[in-house]
Parts: sequence; C-alpha cells; structure tokens
Amino acid sequence: MKISVSFTKKQRGRKDLNEKKYYMAIGNDELQDKPVVHEGDKIICPHCRKIHPLECALQNGVKTEIMMFYSCRKKSYLAAIENKLLGGLKKG
Repeated sequence: MKISVSFTKKQRGRKDLNEKKYYMAIGNDELQDKPVVHEGDKIICPHCRKIHPLECALQNGVKTEIMMFYSCRKKSYLAAIENKLLGGLKKG
C-alpha cells in the first residue's frame, strides 16, 4: 500500500502560517485484501508495541466505522478506513 502525505502551509492572510495540513491518498483497490476490523478490535501499536483498541470517528456527532483510529501516548493515529485495516498495522 502506498500512502502519500503532503505538507502545506495555510494560505496567506491566515493567522498561523506555520500550521500544516496533512493529506493522504489511498487507491480504491489498495484496501480490498486487508483484514476487516470493527470498533473495539485490538491492534498492535507500531510505536510502543502494546495493544490498543480501535475507536470510531464521529460524523455529525454519530459514531461511524468509515474511519477508525487508536490512541497511543496522547496522540491519535488513523488505523482503518471502511472497516479495512491500513497497511503496517496488525490485529492484536
């Protein structure tokens, strides 16, 4: 799986010109063979090697499994899109 990430500064005239925006692109066929996951499933963290539960993102105040993440060391990391685990992560 290839993930492209871009870093851009905010447009001129904005208050904080040092704020970065992150973009990620994943092709339609890149997730089809990945493991299916649901909220509460455990993953092995590549940062600390501990097991963390997956949490759902909120869409209009409602939990959705379109995007899922896990938390480690006070940061949140994207882990799954449309119930498919992203590359580099393993179920725990």
